[in-house]
Amino acid sequence: MTTTPPDQSLPSEGREMGRQRVRSRTDRKLVDATMRIALQRGVDAVTIEEVSRISGVAKTTIYRRFHNRQELLDGIAHTEMVRPLDMSHTSFDVEGIAERIHAAVQEFDEAFGVKAVGQVMSSDSGFFHSVVVNVLEPVRNRIADYFKRGAQAHKFRPDLDVDFILDLTLGGMVATAALHDGVPQEWPHRMAEFLWPHIEALPQGNTGSQPTNPTQPLQTVA
Repeated sequence: MTTTPPDQSLPSEGREMGRQRVRSRTDRKLVDATMRIALQRGVDAVTIEEVSRISGVAKTTIYRRFHNRQELLDGIAHTEMVRPLDMSHTSFDVEGIAERIHAAVQEFDEAFGVKAVGQVMSSDSGFFHSVVVNVLEPVRNRIADYFKRGAQAHKFRPDLDVDFILDLTLGGMVATAALHDGVPQEWPHRMAEFLWPHIEALPQGNTGSQPTNPTQPLQTVA
């Protein structure tokens, strides 16, 4: 009786999907190991041998992808570390702002952790600069897009200083993560509640005063 060889038991599409899953898991291990070494001991400590030891991925496998250490660093810096969350239907209110901030926390945690964001952004290393361009800036741009769409929908102030809001939110996120060993579950909502009075659009026809713009200095009375 003729039997089907094990490697032919699945349709070609299934075998290809299996290979892609294995490759994806390997990519994740290499990213995590490289970032861990670079953040804890510096970029100079990243070697193929050390990445292999930390990740558990065989050196032969790594060398099939990267010929040397520099190719490894370049490849990791350009790897998709974050899977963007679909926020296209997020509401433009306190709950929506909290949801958008929480999504950013998740994205940073998936990449290398919120606590490491400040270290990555402040480093003068070419490797970390590439990580900023390919990982951090896209996350920041997605948050900016949310606030811009909210202003266009007349839910947020039309003169909203998006860059300032982003600096305030991301800076607070990184500081909170450093102080509390992570971002507490309730923090995104607390930040959203803080921001809302300053960015909420006035109802049409309402000429009342708007809450103080956090981008403008407070006026003092002599």
